[in-house]
Amino acid sequence: MSSLAKIFNVLKKQGQKVRRQFKDDTNPIFNLGHHIAPDVNPANIAVLVEALHNFRSSQ
Repeated sequence: MSSLAKIFNVLKKQGQKVRRQFKDDTNPIFNLGHHIAPDVNPANIAVLVEALHNFRSSQ
């Protein structure tokens, strides 16, 4: 597995972990405005957002 694939896997798992913590909330807000450095690869953020959006469909 490439290092990029490993990063994406970690991001997906962390996104799912966050969603599980708020599974009973029907309209959770995940604020991307805090603690994301300006030099973060936008593809990494896209993977995290996708994992958060797709969480319910994978349950």
